[in-house]
Amino acid sequence: MKAFVFILAISSIVSAELPPYFDALADGMFTVFDNDFDRAEAIFDSLAKIYPDDPTHIVFRIMSETSALHDSENETLAVNLVARMDSAEAFCIRKWGREPTDQWGAFVTGNLLGQRAILAFVTENGSMLSAWNDGKNAAKLWEFALNDSILAIESAIGLGNFYYWISAKAGILRTFGIVSDKRDTAIALLENAACNSQLGKSNALHSLIFIYLDHGDTANALAKLDILTGIHKDSRTTKWDILIMNYVTANWDEIPPVADELMNYYRGRSDFNLCQLALVAGYAECKLENYEKSCEYYAELDSVIDNAIKKKLKRRDQWELYETLRDCCTSKRK
Repeated sequence: MKAFVFILAISSIVSAELPPYFDALADGMFTVFDNDFDRAEAIFDSLAKIYPDDPTHIVFRIMSETSALHDSENETLAVNLVARMDSAEAFCIRKWGREPTDQWGAFVTGNLLGQRAILAFVTENGSMLSAWNDGKNAAKLWEFALNDSILAIESAIGLGNFYYWISAKAGILRTFGIVSDKRDTAIALLENAACNSQLGKSNALHSLIFIYLDHGDTANALAKLDILTGIHKDSRTTKWDILIMNYVTANWDEIPPVADELMNYYRGRSDFNLCQLALVAGYAECKLENYEKSCEYYAELDSVIDNAIKKKLKRRDQWELYETLRDCCTSKRK
């Protein structure tokens, strides 16, 4: 109930005038979710030429590049990207100040810091302290942007993710009230964005899938995935979501076809993704007792895996799955 009242309150705030390029940003972000990063970045670059004194388009281009990095799992790009994020932050400060009084400036700067926080969290050489500081500062900016009714919807995506995962991972700190539990508020924020966001509807749906799975609500996760599939059926991001959903729900028959489609794309592009896909597909075939097919996946995985990939699998908590598949195939060869 508190979450509903909170959403009702922010939805009743008067909206400021949106920038004239808002619809173009929405087109670009839709294209990012379809993994057409070159086209999305061309949109943002064209806007930067028209509005050279506005850092918005640089920030949104960086958001596209960050998505491309995550898609390729190529962490070698991270150092250059972080440097560009630092430069974009300086641009934002020159434009809006360190503590923006403009809701749009707060929203854009929050998005930049949020992206940098995620990058620091997921990359091997990232800093947890940097991730926490950027995430906390991004949340403050998004909270300020809630004063605008439209930006409240758009800011809800980053803020909802921050609220949920900080609360979910707080453990004993949450139990003793040291960290407040904002999971219900987070879900309400993201549900509102999934219905009403113009810039990030797809990202809100994507986030809700994993939040509902973490929350133990598979039915709602499946419902969000169905909506997302209807909007972005050809997106690799959507296909990863389908793959993970089938894995979580032990729908083993449905995993290999999706994995095969993605593997066809990533061969020669991302050995780590190829390994992840072969791993989950091989495991699914093992569960189905299709041992010959399972071992074919393992053989492809084994042909590209190296120490760096092994280290990354361990960091992603996928090593036990790797050992299970390896043992399955080793035992069948004897």
